[in-house]
Amino acid sequence: WILGEERVDAWGFLRVGPTETSLRDAFFELVRPPTPNPGELGSVPAEKPIEPGRILTRIADVLKLGREDAGRRWPVRLQGVVTCADSEWHVGFLQDAGGAIYFDLGSDSESVRPGDYVEVSGVTSPGGFAPEVRNSAVVVIGRTNLPAASRVDLADVAGGYFDAHFVEMEGIVRRVEGQSRHVALSLMTSKGRFKVIIANYGE
Repeated sequence: WILGEERVDAWGFLRVGPTETSLRDAFFELVRPPTPNPGELGSVPAEKPIEPGRILTRIADVLKLGREDAGRRWPVRLQGVVTCADSEWHVGFLQDAGGAIYFDLGSDSESVRPGDYVEVSGVTSPGGFAPEVRNSAVVVIGRTNLPAASRVDLADVAGGYFDAHFVEMEGIVRRVEGQSRHVALSLMTSKGRFKVIIANYGE
């Protein structure tokens, strides 16, 4: 059984007629989008004040900080998988079992690659949308697999719950532009447009 407004993956043979477009001999399967936990992924106030001298070691704990607390530059030492490492813009994303977060690559920008399992030390910052890690120092511990990508669409990411997460989206490429060592793709979906930035394209 399927209800109205359900999301499906459909495939078949495209038929374009004078009044409608349809799929012939088609099949579909119901798709359940991943359900984020706003308590872990959103920027919500901490349940209790951080103890003086405490080092935050879980991404989820950093993400729970309110803007004022994150601005107090609490020390962090996080371990996780690098899902993005942009050596030119010094941008990195780190993910563990409890969430994902932005960190600045700083002087380590040339030595860190996606798939590296690392330890990131630094201090908290409010960030533009969610708490992040600044003044970072990165130690590469080893190599590992990237996490499974969460299959999402524009509605899923609009609220920011998947900020910095490793995700998978689909769209039709409408424009391609070069930007130094980056390539920008403008994509269209039935729900709107989004942009993809491919970093370190020359490599």
